Amino acid sequence: MSIYDEFVREKEAVDRILSSGFAIRGLRESLDGTEVRFSKDKNVEQEVLLLLNADARKYVTTLIFTQQLRQAKAFIPLSDDGDGEAETASTAE
Repeated sequence: MSIYDEFVREKEAVDRILSSGFAIRGLRESLDGTEVRFSKDKNVEQEVLLLLNADARKYVTTLIFTQQLRQAKAFIPLSDDGDGEAETASTAE
């Protein structure tokens, strides 16, 4: 199997788990690869996937950064008019 085929197989596995309602909860790097832990919100149900392909590991890292950015957007200051109270995305409406 080519390196690209390995990447596609691992990426599809990640996407399949995410599409079934799981979220990435943690990573653990080792010499054997990256262990990605998934779980559903406030649920005991977990999935663990071992990624061996470097591009698949980068893909998961990108997903984590995107997830964190979405969570942080509500707290990014939109404007500061000098009154000491910066408007945030959650208060802008």
